[in-house]
Amino acid sequence: WVRSLIELMNQNAPISMQITLEYLRAAKGKSLSEVFMIDRKLAELLFLQGEFNEGVRSKLIDRCGHPHWNIIDSSSENLLNKARNLFINK
Repeated sequence: WVRSLIELMNQNAPISMQITLEYLRAAKGKSLSEVFMIDRKLAELLFLQGEFNEGVRSKLIDRCGHPHWNIIDSSSENLLNKARNLFINK
């Protein structure tokens, strides 16, 4: 089952996965209304960043199933920090 989990994780956008992991940890103890508000803001941020569009392109438009994800590097730190600001200490 570990192999299937790794394969599934490799299909997902690494920046979105990093943000999601941090968010799940930070959301513990928040009210439902706080979580919904942050969810909406994160969805908008990730949509504008382009990973959602790349996933749609690879799965639905080209049907190649090989998305070209952005990797987590120094240039993606700005996006990660924007996302963290939505849910850390809010």
